[in-house]
Amino acid sequence: MPVQPRVASPYSNNKVETGYKERLDFSVASYNVLSQKLLQDNRYLYRKIKSEYLEVGYRIPHIVAELHAYQSDIICFQEFDYQQVAMFKAVFGRHGYEGVFQPKPNVWGQSKDDGCFILYNANKFSLVCDNSVGLYREGERLLDKPNTCQVIVLQCKDEEKTELCIANTHLLYNPNRGDIKLAQLGVILNKIQNTTNAAKRCGSMPVIFCGDFNTCPNAPLYTLMKEGRLRYIGLDPRAVSGQKPGRSNGNFKKGLWDTAEFHEWGLVGRSCEDIMRGSTEEGNQQSTVQEVTKTPTESDKQCLRCNEQKSYNPGTLSHSFKFNSSYTHIEEDGLTQECTTYIQSDHRTVDYIWYTNDVQQEGHCVHGHTCNTHCSAPLLKLEARRRLLTGTEVKGMGKQPNHILGSDHQCLHAAFSLHVK
Repeated sequence: MPVQPRVASPYSNNKVETGYKERLDFSVASYNVLSQKLLQDNRYLYRKIKSEYLEVGYRIPHIVAELHAYQSDIICFQEFDYQQVAMFKAVFGRHGYEGVFQPKPNVWGQSKDDGCFILYNANKFSLVCDNSVGLYREGERLLDKPNTCQVIVLQCKDEEKTELCIANTHLLYNPNRGDIKLAQLGVILNKIQNTTNAAKRCGSMPVIFCGDFNTCPNAPLYTLMKEGRLRYIGLDPRAVSGQKPGRSNGNFKKGLWDTAEFHEWGLVGRSCEDIMRGSTEEGNQQSTVQEVTKTPTESDKQCLRCNEQKSYNPGTLSHSFKFNSSYTHIEEDGLTQECTTYIQSDHRTVDYIWYTNDVQQEGHCVHGHTCNTHCSAPLLKLEARRRLLTGTEVKGMGKQPNHILGSDHQCLHAAFSLHVK
């Protein structure tokens, strides 16, 4: 039988914050379901596991049953085989879901059968746009792997037609290539930034960013997500993800990511004029996206500080999102509290559900600035999360996949509330 969800009462506080007239409740799951081709190609990783537990015909029904139990409104899959897309759309379509699949880029010598897949409850959301992007760039040594990312905008079926950005990715696994992981994350954050900026709303739209980041808590890449800034000069690429011990030997140099899409001093693409102007004066980071899909209200225009972002700092990567993880990861003693994957004898946290707007209160925008009290930005709050198994518990269960779990990763599940002005 599949693992049953262990979620505390998801909506313990039903009080609507002052100034917000509508509350929308929904939940999100993130699940690396283990590509069957990758399993077969790396069979040595699953030694001493019963062969029946590794068959797709055994694993998929367990995964489907588990997800039906959670009843998530948005499900973000990684390592999803394209052969399963039609079946999942049919099975979940009977319950009102629609789906968007983004395959990994077809790169010669690196053929993949999987990609990222998002299912969403069409009774609560409709798809506005799909800005998904492959992370492979021919001729770019830091973007030469066939990873991919989904960036979509969903519109809530509420009176205000509130928009929500959902991102879903699977970063490179290689523990020694933290430089590639940072480059991939840079492309993704750039795409999210441009997608949300297009709305031209005070505080922008809320973002939920799911995926297998192949990064451990408190590693430099995690720090970039959490704190919005990372000084990479002097870092060893092996230390970026925290998967394996690394030492600082100054491998990173300035200008590592000075490409057309994004630059070392920030993850939002800029024009040549902006770059030259920024080199001679302290200026705010501006997006190159010029399209306006919504007419700003007078209240939005009064909230000028909402467009402020971090200034340039060569040798540093930065972004303007206020991301928080749905999980705590670390206890007071500094030890990892839970793990999301267990392969061979290695158990660790590499999967996340990040979300924005959690610190926003009435009269403040997502960037932490005091704004006009009529600011139109919605408020996204984490209400609950399904408890993950600890390393001790998952080891006691046995190697994965097994008779309980259909993948070598656990499914993350979090409940949110979205409050609308």
